[in-house]
Amino acid sequence: MTELTAQTALDFTSVADAQISPDGALVAFVAGDSFTVDTKLPKSNIWVVPTTGGEPRRFTRSHRSDMTPRWSPDGETLAFLSDRRTDGQRQVYLISRGGGEAERLTDVSGSIPSPRSLDPLAWSPDGKRIAFLMTDPETDAEVQRKSDKNDAIEFERHPQFTRIY
Repeated sequence: MTELTAQTALDFTSVADAQISPDGALVAFVAGDSFTVDTKLPKSNIWVVPTTGGEPRRFTRSHRSDMTPRWSPDGETLAFLSDRRTDGQRQVYLISRGGGEAERLTDVSGSIPSPRSLDPLAWSPDGKRIAFLMTDPETDAEVQRKSDKNDAIEFERHPQFTRIY
């Protein structure tokens, strides 16, 4: 039996957010790190496995964070969040059930939150639209203030809201 140490705990792969395809044939899930090293978000990819059993296969190949897989109502497309283009800036991507290269759907500058208790991404029932949550982006003044290293916190002076897009 292997002794549980800090290093063995860090070596564990985190598995989360299992989503069954509408036809019940596949499960998409996220596997990756539960900590960050050299990136703003933990590194992860989306995997799929048949519900009848078999070997999981890696479905996305990002060097950053692919997460929140959501099947389209017809089961032919998987929407997901990724920061593959800009570290820490999640965008919505689409990938065909058959695999291939993911297509970026959004180009937003606000934060798309993903706490465990919040589902930030959903398809419309007809599969023609995707709704997602996004926190208001920083204003130019806020960006400049951070650039100037002015880290004073003015509580609720300039609120940022999380909205549905």
